[in-house]
Amino acid sequence: MGFITAESVMEGSRRHDKGHKSGILCGFRSCDGGGRIRSMNFRSDVDEFGFAFCRQALDAVQLSRLLQLVHPAPEQPGVRSREGGAYAARNLLWDRPDTGTVLSATGLDRLATDALGADAFPINATYFDKTAGANWAVPGHQDVMMPVEREVVEPGYSGWRTKLGVVHVEPPLDVLSKLVALRVHFDDCPAANGALTVVPGSHLRGKLCDAQILAIAADEFTTCAAAVGDVLFMKPLIVHRSSPAAVPAHRRVLHVVYATEQPGVEVRWKRDLTNPGGVR
Repeated sequence: MGFITAESVMEGSRRHDKGHKSGILCGFRSCDGGGRIRSMNFRSDVDEFGFAFCRQALDAVQLSRLLQLVHPAPEQPGVRSREGGAYAARNLLWDRPDTGTVLSATGLDRLATDALGADAFPINATYFDKTAGANWAVPGHQDVMMPVEREVVEPGYSGWRTKLGVVHVEPPLDVLSKLVALRVHFDDCPAANGALTVVPGSHLRGKLCDAQILAIAADEFTTCAAAVGDVLFMKPLIVHRSSPAAVPAHRRVLHVVYATEQPGVEVRWKRDLTNPGGVR
């Protein structure tokens, strides 16, 4: 497996984008066969650019084990359906037994630890499948709401709300900056299939308002095309979006957010009730 810098790939993306953006790959660092990141600069890429790829991070057996666990059925809690088919499942850490255990067994915890530089644990997990029947667009945004145990009074935390029975809050900037999300791809996801696009380095701009995000030029976005088994690392504060698929097909993704420490003094991440050791 070869290495390319995020800078060189983004430059290639800019040249390619003079006509269109189909099939563009975003920056990545490669992994060895055991899922261990081989590049010493991988973590600095995530810190500087806000994203990176580990290509072929998971094999068919690992993907199958994950998919059997997280694939939604319409009658399950936290599942969203459209036209008779389930296309999203939230609250996986709490609604699906053994989610935390399987994330660890398939090496995702280890990959997150490599990216963050300290022992990492999952704090949220969500499954999406973009199909012809659920072919939505997601406008540019940052991921700023995170699940916690309960609402408490602590400076810097705002926007308290409850979604599907789980309390969420917007933590301070310094807390959000210490998180990383891993997106596991169960299907090939070229640009034509609604691949995620990101604005490299935008996570360093702090929390942006809607007007600031809308002001970002289209050519600042880089398309993160992926193949089966690829894992995209992204900082929650990186501005990202996705378009409806031009050629609709399954685009099954597991999105897992990781932390290395508790967020505050009184505010605590929601515990993984199926794996009590899942939150330090």
